[in-house]
Amino acid sequence: MSYKRFNGKCQNNKRTKLNSRNIILISLILCVMTGCNTGIIHADTFAVLADAETSVSVICPDCAKITPIGDYLLNYLKERTDKVNVKLLHALPERPLGSQFILVDEKTLPGLKQNIALNFASDAHPDSFILNVQDNDKYTNVYLFGKTPAGVRQAVSRFMQKLRNDGKTLSIKAGREEKSPFINTRLVMIAPTARRQIKLGSRFEDANHEIWDTKRLRSYPQLFLQFGFSGIQIFEGRGYGSISGEYLVKAQNAIKTLALGAKDYDMFVSLDQWGDCPFVEGKALCWELPEERKILEEFFTDLANRYSPLVDHVYIHVGDPGGATHGGCTLFKTPQLLATGILNIFSRQNPNVQACISTWANPVFWKHSPVQVDLSNYPAWCRGHADKMPFGQPIPDGAQFLDDTWMPKKMGIALMRYFNQAQADILEASGRPVDVWGWYIGDMEMHNNITLNMTNIDKYYRDLPARASEQIRVQTIELCFHSWPQIINTYVGAQKMWNPKRPLVEIEQEFCTAAFGPQNTKAMHALYKACENPWDYDVWGSPLQHIPRPADLSTAEGNARMKALLIQAETIKFPKEWQPNFAFPVPVQKYVEMLKARLGLTLHYSEAKYKIDQLRHKAAGANADKIEKIKQHAIDSLPYLLIDPLHPANSETAKRPGYKLPTWADLINNF
Repeated sequence: MSYKRFNGKCQNNKRTKLNSRNIILISLILCVMTGCNTGIIHADTFAVLADAETSVSVICPDCAKITPIGDYLLNYLKERTDKVNVKLLHALPERPLGSQFILVDEKTLPGLKQNIALNFASDAHPDSFILNVQDNDKYTNVYLFGKTPAGVRQAVSRFMQKLRNDGKTLSIKAGREEKSPFINTRLVMIAPTARRQIKLGSRFEDANHEIWDTKRLRSYPQLFLQFGFSGIQIFEGRGYGSISGEYLVKAQNAIKTLALGAKDYDMFVSLDQWGDCPFVEGKALCWELPEERKILEEFFTDLANRYSPLVDHVYIHVGDPGGATHGGCTLFKTPQLLATGILNIFSRQNPNVQACISTWANPVFWKHSPVQVDLSNYPAWCRGHADKMPFGQPIPDGAQFLDDTWMPKKMGIALMRYFNQAQADILEASGRPVDVWGWYIGDMEMHNNITLNMTNIDKYYRDLPARASEQIRVQTIELCFHSWPQIINTYVGAQKMWNPKRPLVEIEQEFCTAAFGPQNTKAMHALYKACENPWDYDVWGSPLQHIPRPADLSTAEGNARMKALLIQAETIKFPKEWQPNFAFPVPVQKYVEMLKARLGLTLHYSEAKYKIDQLRHKAAGANADKIEKIKQHAIDSLPYLLIDPLHPANSETAKRPGYKLPTWADLINNF
């Protein structure tokens, strides 16, 4: 379903000297006037919301949908304003006593007993919202208006993203934003990558969310709501790492807890599942063989019994691993039969569940199109024999490409990795929903490493055509290693799903302010950029790209720059009992320490390489012994920063050799 975006012009904020309810009424009228879809803010002032002398009121109608959001905001403010009187009201007071947060949607507006209309279009996206901060002489009004309760939640999240908390004062930039999301349903895939790649008991096991306690797990989804996502994607995938026994039970409980946590905030939940590899990675079962189909039906019935009441969407993945390898199965017909069977099983308990089949690593699927289809989103490793196949491959049973012979029209089809306009147009013309499964976008599954890919995330979303907003039903971006600094990638992805053209630097700085406090924004942003190691699907082709490689690496200027940044990073401090704006699963100091260690080791590497490059420049081949001594000294004197995954002392934390990356010692030795 497509939704209208905001139209019209943004309004400048007005100040008023009036008092009491007249102020609120005039402010509300100004607030609900429609504006543009870019979310431009016109005021430059910062409004004080709470300090040692300011009381705070959260005002919302007394109703089942909005009151819990008001309670949530109330508790959020209390946690960050322990010396301030914060209270929840269900009616506007005669005279404001301090900062006021006013929450309402179209249906609950009459509860405020004001003759006002919210001018959202009738078919506006449910997540559409208005956030308007009006700073008057004596108090501040913060209006959090939504098309629906979901829009009110997104307005509250946007407030959290913009809030400035220095430990003494809560403030926010005065002004107005009206927003509708570019992507309709925006999901973060909470991937269990660490389960198969990082040894339990190692110093990095905390990157595996499946071993977290229940309270921490249940709280985790709210972080992604605060980022601007509308939901999460969960993945049992017991074949992913081939889990069984006690660990399988632990993983299932963790996954269900995540889903329950998402539902605590009325979030959308998608279940990702390998369709034909339920037990062992790469060992496929064939839906078209009766004995194997029975096994699959029993497996998915068990899966539906466990998750179906909590799941809104099922993503069925066939190919890499698996992929219709035997028994007469094909990469075109079999995925459709399998997906329909799975949808029917889940629909028994949840008739409203959505579903899609994935075309991940399955370019053969598109070869059955009667017309040529662009396949540029498929890399060489999964093209294989498909490149040799002409389009218009025969389709059995008298079926037509994308018709409903084997699966109903409501079944969506997920594009591989990123949006492809040609593929989306074909799906749209056929009447099928278009989903996009983003993988190798927000993190790097194959590298047990700090992966900071903000630049390429920006490029991907910035290149989205305008029509993608109307065509994409569901889009995901993945997070593989939890409690690591690449959480910034997830935030960038969330913000880009609202506005693909929003400047990257603005998003990065906003994250750093919200996560680390306004006093640390400059130093944290510089630290993140210094450690960025962007790649574009370069899993195996360039194994050295997993460390930062700025243009001035191994130069005198670059070394001096990194030294200065490390000195600046030492100024990053947090006031006692200060809390970040977001509900991170670990203290943000951990992110700081991991990034400082990464920059320090990068500097050490760069200085050693600079010395070696100087020797080689002077006399190629004549200083071999000196070069080896420099290498050995650099390896022996590596800073003992064990918090970095690439430190040599961590080389045995990977579960399987295939997931090991060159350590800092390996990189130096390979100069």
